[in-house]
Amino acid sequence: MKNDTISQLVERCRLICVLYVEDDAQTREATLPILQDFFETISVATNGEEGLSLYQENSSKIDLIITDIMMPKLSGIDMIEAIREENKEIAIVVISAHNESTYFEKTIELGVDGYVFKPLKLIQLSQTLSKIVEKISLRKEHIQSLNLLKQYEDITNKSSIISKTDTKGNITFVNEKFCQISGYRPDELIGKPHNIVRHPDMPASAFKHLWETIKDKKETWQGVVKNRAKNGDPYYVKTTVQPILNDKGEIEEYISLRH
Repeated sequence: MKNDTISQLVERCRLICVLYVEDDAQTREATLPILQDFFETISVATNGEEGLSLYQENSSKIDLIITDIMMPKLSGIDMIEAIREENKEIAIVVISAHNESTYFEKTIELGVDGYVFKPLKLIQLSQTLSKIVEKISLRKEHIQSLNLLKQYEDITNKSSIISKTDTKGNITFVNEKFCQISGYRPDELIGKPHNIVRHPDMPASAFKHLWETIKDKKETWQGVVKNRAKNGDPYYVKTTVQPILNDKGEIEEYISLRH
């Protein structure tokens, strides 16, 4: 790899937390300085049992495991197998001696992400890491996106009246605010069409236009709707209905937000 490429790789590795597992003291002393050229945070274990314990104590922080295979107390294979039972996504790199190739088939079954051979060399490690760092970065971005999405969802849930329907218009989800204002329990709404809360004063032409917009044009519809609660009381809601499309452009469901 070119120097500028290695510099870019090092920059991307800085925020990655590593668990390094190696029982041989000489190998650790030779390998750690190389790993420290890439990673700022490295936890070190001297056998598989210690490695598993360190992982379990810090599983939310560790992004990458770099491990030997042949170790006392618990082998690298057994440690990886135990970790994979808890986390099938975490990136794992095996540092192996050439005479340990008989274990490769098992590590492939366990979903190991890369291999480097002893003695560890900078160029070989760089080539392996360049592939794995991308996976780790994408996974972190995915987790961050899910976290943000959950927060957006919580905020929306607290501030809006929300429902979801299937493609036929039957209710599949209502939030607490929907139930509060309509007077219905969730079990009285799920599976029913939305006209359960429709007020008779609302003209049929309004809903015809709504369905033409969201179903035929696959566009967002907005308007003010007069509804009727379970006890007969009318209430008005400013409504936005959005068709949710899959990657083929087909409608999967509809979501409605009201104020």
